[in-house]
Amino acid sequence: MAKSKLKKVEKTTKITQDQLKDLKDQQQKINSLLINLGSASVATARMMKEHDSLHAVWQTTTQALEEEYGQVNINMETGAVSPIEAEE
Repeated sequence: MAKSKLKKVEKTTKITQDQLKDLKDQQQKINSLLINLGSASVATARMMKEHDSLHAVWQTTTQALEEEYGQVNINMETGAVSPIEAEE
């Protein structure tokens, strides 16, 4: 059986202050990233909900316009209404 390449610590020792600082800095960066990911996830969920709500309002508005003007094209800059050209 192969011997483990891990160094065995015989007595209680400490890592250096620089090593400890590096570990703490890395852990803090990971924690900060996880918090940001969580915040981004919550923001995404809120935007998706708002999108669904706006889309429902859009559909209601376009249905009302269709009842009034029929199926037409509407120029979004001028509001001009024109008939939809049939595909041949």
